[in-house]
Amino acid sequence: TGHCPLNSHLHRIKRSPSPHCASCPDEIETVRHYLLDCPQFARERSLLTRSLRKSTLDIPFLVSDTAATTAVLNFINATKRFHASLGDVPPNDLTLPPEQCQSLTPKTRPPKQLPRLTNTR
Repeated sequence: TGHCPLNSHLHRIKRSPSPHCASCPDEIETVRHYLLDCPQFARERSLLTRSLRKSTLDIPFLVSDTAATTAVLNFINATKRFHASLGDVPPNDLTLPPEQCQSLTPKTRPPKQLPRLTNTR
């Protein structure tokens, strides 16, 4: 759904004057740009890639594979991009067993369906 504190979403809800990345003024700050493309976070992305033992990363893997959850949350904390709105995101508090996640799922969705991030690029 793309609902996260990145400028593409914040601009849609009138919380940011621009949808563009602060480091890359010609790029819309989407989830894809933040996680995979922004040169501002190249060092943190390199650590993410090494910690997952993968040569390339893709959004479906990063947002749906349970093995990637802690590594992605560590990336988010290391970039400090969400720090002003969320503070530090503790990985252990957000890694819940599937039976607990199901109780957090809105009733309008089928059980165990994970939210999807959309790419506006």
